Amino acid sequence: MIKLQFINDIFHNLFDNDLSTFVWTGKFIGVIIFMLTIGKEMFKSFASSGHTFSQDKEGFTPYTLVRGLILLAVIISCTQILSMADNILLGIEKIGEAKWNADLQPLSLYTVQIDPPNTGNTTWDMVVQYLREINENLSPLAWINKLLYILFWVFDLLLFTIFVAKRFFYMGLIKIFAPIIIGLSILPEYRDMSYNLGKVYIRNFLVIIPYILVSVFANRLHDGFISYLYNAGNGHVAGSVAMSVTTQTFRSGALFGTVILKLMLYKGVSNFMKEIIS
Repeated sequence: MIKLQFINDIFHNLFDNDLSTFVWTGKFIGVIIFMLTIGKEMFKSFASSGHTFSQDKEGFTPYTLVRGLILLAVIISCTQILSMADNILLGIEKIGEAKWNADLQPLSLYTVQIDPPNTGNTTWDMVVQYLREINENLSPLAWINKLLYILFWVFDLLLFTIFVAKRFFYMGLIKIFAPIIIGLSILPEYRDMSYNLGKVYIRNFLVIIPYILVSVFANRLHDGFISYLYNAGNGHVAGSVAMSVTTQTFRSGALFGTVILKLMLYKGVSNFMKEIIS
């Protein structure tokens, strides 16, 4: 499993260099929207009452100005705040790695074990058994099993990365559009938009925790099945020539099932987070 630190470094390098123009443009637009809105409210209050601050609670009040200044500070520093939150996320990953380090490692590729011949056999019997094992492992079915296993292994290796990359992509969009939406939130009719943005951010921020739990659960389930298969074979991966190919098929099927389980749970976790934070 590719670590979050690797994806996080790519993400920050992209937004600190190649896409920094878009980030600063978003901040500039957010500040302009905020200043125009505050100026409009101030002049409206001055035109109606002759005072900068309205005497009514509904107009431009000192509370409105203080709230606006806080929003202005958030607009300017929102990307730094989001970066600090990402560092917290990396800390959560390190805690998970310390607790479940073995379970978060990629599932290992297996090698076909050729059982040693019985020592009581003659030299000719030993040669025949080795040739039979080699011939079986070079059969089309054995090669198909190996290729399928490698394919499923690669997909399993990339699956977590794909979902985490999707999460970082959404976080990048938030980083670009957050200043604009926060600037608009000074207006009551756009305030719900900023609340929705906050919910999207919280969902994408917290989703990494169940993603880690999914990886731990699915990997342990896979290892448990393989251990059961190994014990059922009396401690041998391949008890006979026929069992060798059968075992490879079961291992490929177990890895395929693990990949499907992770895919379903990753998608289910995303829907679950939408349900509880909506």
